[in-house]
Amino acid sequence: MKINRIIDCEVRLVHKKARNKNFMKNSREVIIKDIYKHKKIERAVKLWDIETLIKSMDKNSIKYAVVSGLAWSSALVQKENNKYVENCLKKHNDRLLGFYNLSLNNIKKAVKEVLNLDKKLYAGIEIIPKWQNLNINDKKIIPVVKAIKKRNMCLKIYTAHLTQTLDGDSPYRTLEFIKKNQNIKIIVPHLGGLLSIYALLPKIKKILKNVHFITSVSSTMEMVKFSNEVNSKNLLFGTDFPFNHCFNQSEPIKKLHKLKISNISKKNILINNAQRLFKFK
Repeated sequence: MKINRIIDCEVRLVHKKARNKNFMKNSREVIIKDIYKHKKIERAVKLWDIETLIKSMDKNSIKYAVVSGLAWSSALVQKENNKYVENCLKKHNDRLLGFYNLSLNNIKKAVKEVLNLDKKLYAGIEIIPKWQNLNINDKKIIPVVKAIKKRNMCLKIYTAHLTQTLDGDSPYRTLEFIKKNQNIKIIVPHLGGLLSIYALLPKIKKILKNVHFITSVSSTMEMVKFSNEVNSKNLLFGTDFPFNHCFNQSEPIKKLHKLKISNISKKNILINNAQRLFKFK
């Protein structure tokens, strides 16, 4: 089955100044260790611009993409990355929708940014706890969560697998947050560190009713099959390009097509679920 209108729900863009392996190298930014000290960083930085993304989308029959930047502790760097992403969203508003990366150094300012966010450009807010030196249940971000509720926007919460980290973004912490905020539309990348499959338990299934999981597990796409067997209607296709292990959007698409799941499920994951949630034209 060939699908020509794929929606990629997780891609990233980085502003020009930060497309340098030595960017902020002497800072205490957690992202430096995770991203900039990767052994393949020189290959990776060449893929972080909008031109490369659009070219890749066209090559892979990806009609729409949901994009965000990186999450920095530095308010200045965050502002620069957000500005670049916003310019890309405006230029390609027929192809892109955004998640806004808040700086959480000043909560009053962050709340104001949420309340003033252009819903024509942004589906919601993304928080990456590990890189922002907090966890998703930190009391200081309660006003931000309330503002997201008020705007009826989505909240995307980065969540790592248990084999990766316990710093600020574990599946347990994400689940605890969801329990307290079941009336928010929540998006969780990387299948929530396999939190998605715990909907096998009726109690957890009820808690996860407003949660969608992104299939951004490019090196272990078999996990999508397991999650699909639990619920094919809460899965959103996402490559995490250009920060995935393969540095392309092609491989996750090919791997998904090879999975032994029904064509209906594949179409739900690649198009229908995202279309319903984000209401692309």
